[in-house]
Amino acid sequence: MGWPVGSELMTGIIEIAQEYILDDDERKEFYREVVKMLEAHHWDAQDEPLGEDDAYDELYEELNPEKEVDDSNDDEYKPSWVDDYPDDIDDMP
Repeated sequence: MGWPVGSELMTGIIEIAQEYILDDDERKEFYREVVKMLEAHHWDAQDEPLGEDDAYDELYEELNPEKEVDDSNDDEYKPSWVDDYPDDIDDMP
């Protein structure tokens, strides 16, 4: 059983780190230490913050080479079914 608030914390940490740690490599190493700490408290949803920061995504891929990265958190991501829905709710069948 995981620790659901861990992903919320990590997302907040990523936002702050991007503002104060400008170097991607330094930020990645910072994330490595934070992930270790969160994992020690049973955080097991390291994939949830993917797409928030390339440095985090790179670390995730490094730590989980067997897992395929899901970029669904990227701003550019849009599910294929979205195009099938009308813009106005009144136009829905």
